[in-house]
Order: sequence, then structure tokens, then C-alpha cells
Amino acid sequence: MPAHTAALRHLLSDFRLAVLKELKNATTPQEKVISLIDACLADDQFSDEIVSAWLIFYAYSQNSMEARKLLQVYVRRLQSNLRYYLRPLCGHKTEEAAEVVGSLIDGIFIRQALRIEKADANYARTLVKECIQPYLARN
Repeated sequence: MPAHTAALRHLLSDFRLAVLKELKNATTPQEKVISLIDACLADDQFSDEIVSAWLIFYAYSQNSMEARKLLQVYVRRLQSNLRYYLRPLCGHKTEEAAEVVGSLIDGIFIRQALRIEKADANYARTLVKECIQPYLARN
């Protein structure tokens, strides 16, 4: 179990660094939201190793309290970042928008990861960005 936990922590640490790198050049709230999407659905997130690690992480968290806590850290961080950057764009719809964006990211990642063909990260990013336009266009 500790080896699994160390691997999960490493996955989250690498992911955190990728998000920070992506956010570095974004200045506006809209750019920050787009950067989060780009980091979550980056090409390297769809490598066989990373896809396997995330899918194992999701499955393992169903039976391991420690893995579940780590997964909750990921979910809380993503939602917190989304709420923070969406608030100026969405106002009273911030919670809804953050939940939609987070769900789209996770759902499209899983769907793309489980394809028989190679995952299409660009398509995944574009689809999420197009789906959230109504929220971003409100201001």
C-alpha cells in the first residue's frame, strides 16, 4: 500500500507542477481557466503511463481511504482554482460553472483514455473550451 500511495503522491506532484507551469503566462481570469483546462488535458496526460496511473488512482480510491483522501485533494484543488478564476467571469453562477468544467475535464479525460484509438488531447481540450463558452461569455 505505501508504494501505491507514493506513486499517487508523485502523480499529483507532477500534475501540480504542470498546472503551475501552464498558469505562469496566463494573466486574465479567462486565460487562467483555459490554462487549467490545457494542463488537465495536456498531450502528456494521455501517455499510456499517465493514463494508467490516473485510472488506477480512480479505481484504487474506491477501496483505499488514503487514496480517496489524495483524490479528494486533487478534486478540491481543481475546484478551488476553477472557482477562483471563474468568479470574475461567472458571478453567482461560479459554483455551477466550476462543477461543470471540473466534470467535463474528468469525464472527457476518462472517455478519451478508454478509446480504442489513441486519445486525442487536442479534441478533448477544444470540446471542454467550447462547452464552457456560455459561462465565459456572460461578462
